Amino acid sequence: MEEKQTRRRVVLVPVPAQGHITPMMQLAKTLHSKGFSITFAQTKFNHFSPSDAFTEFQFVTIPESLPESDFKNLGPIQFQHKLNKECQVSFKDFLGRLLLQQGNEIACVIYDEFMYFAGDAAKEFKLPNVIFSTTSATAFACRSVFEKLYANNVLAPFNDGT
Repeated sequence: MEEKQTRRRVVLVPVPAQGHITPMMQLAKTLHSKGFSITFAQTKFNHFSPSDAFTEFQFVTIPESLPESDFKNLGPIQFQHKLNKECQVSFKDFLGRLLLQQGNEIACVIYDEFMYFAGDAAKEFKLPNVIFSTTSATAFACRSVFEKLYANNVLAPFNDGT
């Protein structure tokens, strides 16, 4: 009699933006082809709808109470900070429930660098975790330089031309 082998699970947490979701899905497909079960944890702001190509993946929505208007009205940095605060407790609760269901079969949590609440929860449960960056090295370097320039008031804030 053949015994079905249990697949180790990987939890992936992308930023709700297409340029982040697509590479995360490509990584998920590769990991799945190597024998891992995939759980894709997303927020209501993700615009990815699973198709027939992903029927073997588990998709869960991390509960949060941000209004849809925040996605459009806040700048990307403020929105990400607010989203991280909102998702912190609910993702930790989700991960705790998943651990109870899966036992020690969670191989790791892979999260987008901007979804740092996922790394905090993984560390709390002593799960391996990996930051997945979808930005180029140049974008990363520019972002860190701009942060330093703004912090030292070297750059004037953008204005609306008035």
